[in-house]
Amino acid sequence: MSIDSIVLVSLGNGYSKGLGGGLVRTIALAKYLDAYTKFSVFLICSPGVEAYFRGLSRLSIEVRSFRLTEIFRGFFSEKVLLLLYYILVYLSPSTRRFEKSLIYSQTEYPWDVINAVRLSKSGNGNSLAVMFHHVVGKGSRWYWSNLFSRGSQYLSLLGLQLSASVFKLVSYNTASGVDVIRFVSSFRLKIEVVRVLNGFSDLDLQQARETSSGSLKTYDALFVGGLRQQKGLEQFEDFLSTMEDLDSSIQIAVIGNLDPKTKSIFLKFRNVSFLGGLGHVECLSYIASSRVMFSPSTAEGFGIAILEGILLSKLVVTYPLPVMIETFGADVRLASDFTGASLARAVVEAVKDSNTYRPSFEYLQARYKAYEWNNIFREEIATLTK
Repeated sequence: MSIDSIVLVSLGNGYSKGLGGGLVRTIALAKYLDAYTKFSVFLICSPGVEAYFRGLSRLSIEVRSFRLTEIFRGFFSEKVLLLLYYILVYLSPSTRRFEKSLIYSQTEYPWDVINAVRLSKSGNGNSLAVMFHHVVGKGSRWYWSNLFSRGSQYLSLLGLQLSASVFKLVSYNTASGVDVIRFVSSFRLKIEVVRVLNGFSDLDLQQARETSSGSLKTYDALFVGGLRQQKGLEQFEDFLSTMEDLDSSIQIAVIGNLDPKTKSIFLKFRNVSFLGGLGHVECLSYIASSRVMFSPSTAEGFGIAILEGILLSKLVVTYPLPVMIETFGADVRLASDFTGASLARAVVEAVKDSNTYRPSFEYLQARYKAYEWNNIFREEIATLTK
């Protein structure tokens, strides 16, 4: 198979200007492709993703952003706008025709997949790959299971069939991709599963270390991420309550956007600070200045913030998710079960141990080599384009 260009489809990432793990990875992949490969690179994206790429003016990447729903903002809810946005992008005649291209959807969202499939069918010799970020959480079906069953109905309604010459499902771990396989199985398409890793930016880590040196408040326990039903929201109040009972002097910080109604539930706890959504380097700076990092998430695909905590020499505490055990092993401390109280006990112990925790140089060097973006993308792109 001869591939001349790579088309990154990132319509769902960053629609509401959030810098999640998926968007961090998309930006890093675009930078790698532009600097280290001879492929022509195109980005089909949302306004939120385009906003981040505006600051990367040196990249020779053709960016095509769709702003078709901006005129409707203020008249409809964000959910309705997002659905309208996907439909208009799908129907738009202005998307160019691609041939001999790898169409690489950067999320597993059904409408991203639908639009990636459409692009793969626009010309001859195209192949299709879908990046699947999430896995089943603590023994319950992951939210996307139901969404993918509806996504299959969307495809049927649109009369669209998955008929790319090659379909590759890209996932972080062996547990990932189950829902996507179920999603496309009715189309009798042969699927190749490609396992990849997430990575980190060494430049961002260096800047974070410099920024954190005495200029930021040091928190005892820090969480970076979104709090919602699929990400441990139900257990978080129990976690904070137990932390207060065990040691009320431990100062906790949460970095990430949180809706006002949810945030109001936790304002009664005086030992927690909500810092809101921050830029990537600023997030890393707070991780570097904190004593312990923890994750109350009960469903993860990889946990890029957890990796960054490890590389910044922090003790990291998580729930005992299969993905945490498979990906990080002994590099993270695990709560004994999925209750907020169990996570709190593990965090308190980690805070006590943080004063003497000093990972060896050899330990960190091995992880730097395994998780550096260029090493990861070199193998990933070679596999997807062969």
